[in-house]
Amino acid sequence: MFDKIRTSFRDGLKTLRDEESRLRAQLETARRRREDLLTLKLAKADVVALLVGMVDSKAERYPATLRAAIEGLINSTQTKRDKLGVAIQVRGGIFSPIKSSGQSTVAGPEHLEVGFCYLFREQIKAAVAQAVEGMDWPAEVGPPPAQRTEELRQLDAQSQRIEAEIVVIEETRNQARA
Repeated sequence: MFDKIRTSFRDGLKTLRDEESRLRAQLETARRRREDLLTLKLAKADVVALLVGMVDSKAERYPATLRAAIEGLINSTQTKRDKLGVAIQVRGGIFSPIKSSGQSTVAGPEHLEVGFCYLFREQIKAAVAQAVEGMDWPAEVGPPPAQRTEELRQLDAQSQRIEAEIVVIEETRNQARA
């Protein structure tokens, strides 16, 4: 009878070890997939979409910059004119940002880029897409960013669940040995 109990106990421990090994293999597979998702390159279409989004984002900032630059024209009943009769109420030019003090700053590359993205939005987006399409690209790419994010979330949840199961198995094994 004691031999049956010992055999049953050994079988139970072996089952726990086998289950722990299976779970650890699943955990390692999930960790490798997570690492792949973090390191795989984006597909060309995804890069184009991100760059087009950047162009749109920059273009959306331009109207406020222009509004600040021409505020003097909007609010003035008497517009000063230069020797040629051109209104001189535009502070700093149409690409210059205005400080909170009302003084214009020198337009730098970022400000010009914002203006150009607004004025030539569709041409810039088409040119960026064409340039990216003409580039050499890695053969192995990952899923699109949204899918990648969702898969990472699922892998993290799966890993936490597996780690919790491993802890239970380890505690059960330790209690059985005690």
